[in-house]
Amino acid sequence: IWPEKLPRSPPCSGPRPAECQLLARVPAGLMAPKLAIQQVDPSTGQVVGMYSSCSEAARAFGLVPSSINMAVNKHYVCAGYSWVPAPLDAEVPTLKKRPAAFACPSRPRVRSRVRRRPAASARMLEAMAAVKEEEDEDEEEADEDE
Repeated sequence: IWPEKLPRSPPCSGPRPAECQLLARVPAGLMAPKLAIQQVDPSTGQVVGMYSSCSEAARAFGLVPSSINMAVNKHYVCAGYSWVPAPLDAEVPTLKKRPAAFACPSRPRVRSRVRRRPAASARMLEAMAAVKEEEDEDEEEADEDE
């Protein structure tokens, strides 16, 4: 009476899980390949840098990839540079990927503490006080001369 169990796709998180499931079914060949881009100085027109993708360039500048993509496609200036597609024969540098960091719920994250040297801080305060006293003396001498 019951239909056979269909294989379930992996759970999808995010605001639109239905779209995520649809994207999971798209064959890899249908997605657009990465587009190498060049970073161009708008005032001189010289190539300043080259990135293997918009995502890589966005990570380097702390931006979202869509802003770099819009700059490439609509010839906008983004992060002070013009962005153009790289020629097909250009050699594109690739960054080595770091392993993804993951959160472990059983172990809380430990933040490193900044160690302060109290002796150095005390010396710094003494030096600042000496400079302040010299400035005060210079001001008093200037007032007496007038």
